[in-house]
Amino acid sequence: AQEIRGCGDMGDSTYTWIDMNEPSCFDGPESTFPKDLRHAGGVEHREAHNLFGHLMAAATSQGQALARPGGRPFLLTRSFFAGTQRYAAVWTGDNQATWEQLGAAAPMLLQLSLCGIHFCGADVGGFFGDPDEELLVRWYQSGAFYPFFRAHAHLETERREPWLYGERAEERIRRAVRGRYALLPYLYTLFYLSALRSTDSP
Repeated sequence: AQEIRGCGDMGDSTYTWIDMNEPSCFDGPESTFPKDLRHAGGVEHREAHNLFGHLMAAATSQGQALARPGGRPFLLTRSFFAGTQRYAAVWTGDNQATWEQLGAAAPMLLQLSLCGIHFCGADVGGFFGDPDEELLVRWYQSGAFYPFFRAHAHLETERREPWLYGERAEERIRRAVRGRYALLPYLYTLFYLSALRSTDSP
């Protein structure tokens, strides 16, 4: 938390995006620490792995609060655990620009919501690969209803500005984005009610 606090003047608002926030070790089959690696107190890594993302989100959120007392910071995380929704929005990680990945996004977000992680989303258009016009348009049309909505892609993919796909695609995407903006008061209210209800005692 103190490291985030020490980042200096962050302006009127604080926005932080944390990615790759779990231990990574790319020379093994699981791309993380061995499960039997021991942490302080003799705890095996298999018991602590999922806490890394959660604790990083908690510390980052605390640092944001220290840096901007009374502010309304925003934090986005990829790695998480039960309770992370208290600190951050979640996105589903690097996906592919395929119809299968578009089809998988909504069920994943619904499952996250059932687990209490309501502010969640997927990379609109897919992170890897290059969507054709119809896939990109359909992803915007679907993504406009994601709680967390953003287009995002790998640096080495083709550019995806809507106007690069022609006037018809641009207009269809524009309608989807405008529909999203029209829903913002409703979505904001749902987030507020969700936050109230998630703090109720069982």
